[in-house]
Amino acid sequence: MDRNRRPPSSYDELIAVLPDSNITPDALSVDGWRYDFDDTGFTLRMKLGWDPSLTYTLNRKVEHWIYDPGDGTPATTLQLLE
Repeated sequence: MDRNRRPPSSYDELIAVLPDSNITPDALSVDGWRYDFDDTGFTLRMKLGWDPSLTYTLNRKVEHWIYDPGDGTPATTLQLLE
């Protein structure tokens, strides 16, 4: 985002900024994190087992982490301490 004022929008752009990472082009997966993007921001999501997942979202400069237990109970937006 610092280089282009937007998140990487393709495999080629992503690999250029993370050359030492294990990135797969078919799923835009970076070291186990699923990378999705659109014109407003991006999302990184990692499965933590069969059902639970952790998601980081940056959307128009608003960012947050979400823990989803994956068992039907509501997801939780995490409050990080600085």
